[in-house]
Amino acid sequence: MNQHFVPKVYLKSLENSRRLLHIVSNQSSSTPPKIKEFSCSQVGYSLDFYTIRDPATLSRLQLNDAEAIERPFNKSVEDKFGRMIRLINNRPSFISYQQAQELVLALLCFYKLWLFSYRQTNKTVLMQNKM
Repeated sequence: MNQHFVPKVYLKSLENSRRLLHIVSNQSSSTPPKIKEFSCSQVGYSLDFYTIRDPATLSRLQLNDAEAIERPFNKSVEDKFGRMIRLINNRPSFISYQQAQELVLALLCFYKLWLFSYRQTNKTVLMQNKM
């Protein structure tokens, strides 16, 4: 399954009026970069990025679901993060205590997920470099 390492809610906040993102594409160092347009579903994802397939890892983390990381993020953090982005984009002069709590929680969860993703990506890169 395609799983976004850049949350779609964040990507959507960067869309133009046609609901597309401008992406700089540089396929080689010998050609100049090109700006292309893509939808949110076409960028910032990887196949099974958060899926844990290794039974030993699932056991060590005391998880019984290969998508135990992706599913809670989609249901709670991304929804809250989306509400907070819309709130901030409206530039309110005041936010409630509950909104401030949700913002901090969403940012912390997003950071924790990013840190996990960063560590997993670096492990993959290190493993590929050893091969």
